[in-house]
Amino acid sequence: MDDSLQSDIIQFNPTDRSSIASDDTVENITHAERTSSQSSYESTQTDNQSNSLPAISPAVGDIFESLTNQIRDTFHMVTQQNAANLSMMEDRFQNQITQLKEEIFNLREDFNKQKSKSDQIQSERSEIIVPEAEIIKTHAVPSISETCSYQNYNTSNSQNTRAIRYDTFNQADRIRYHTRRLTNAVAGMSIESKNKCFRCGEKGHVRKACPYRE
Repeated sequence: MDDSLQSDIIQFNPTDRSSIASDDTVENITHAERTSSQSSYESTQTDNQSNSLPAISPAVGDIFESLTNQIRDTFHMVTQQNAANLSMMEDRFQNQITQLKEEIFNLREDFNKQKSKSDQIQSERSEIIVPEAEIIKTHAVPSISETCSYQNYNTSNSQNTRAIRYDTFNQADRIRYHTRRLTNAVAGMSIESKNKCFRCGEKGHVRKACPYRE
């Protein structure tokens, strides 16, 4: 076997302990490479800073903080605008509610005034106008002495002679006559001014020809 080939076999043969590096050797090599890389990075950063060049890798924390500040400022601005808009809307609604309350109060006051006037007029009218039943009861119903038939003659003095006859003037006619007369008087109607009979209040005949004439 060739000497070089035999040397290669011995180097890669696992049974040959002399050709395998120990763990301590590998660890030392790895630490040396890491230290060399760190030193190279720091040297590069120092050179860039001395030459006023930006850093190769900007700090992620600074970027995140900047974005956070921008988001917070934007949120505060939008919140303030929304709060201002809501405040304006609330003020406008409050003004409308106040106006509606004032209108309702004024309408209620006007209604109370009109109602008070109506009640006063009704009270005055009730004091003036006597119920028809009370009129008939007080004035229209004749007494027994008025319904009886009688004649009163005074022959000594012809000027004082007066004959009052109730033969054809019965009780129903008297009630009708007095009811019409008193009703028209209470209502403020002038019978004579309208060419009506003074006694019965009807047209079509003169006073002397009234069927209810005494």
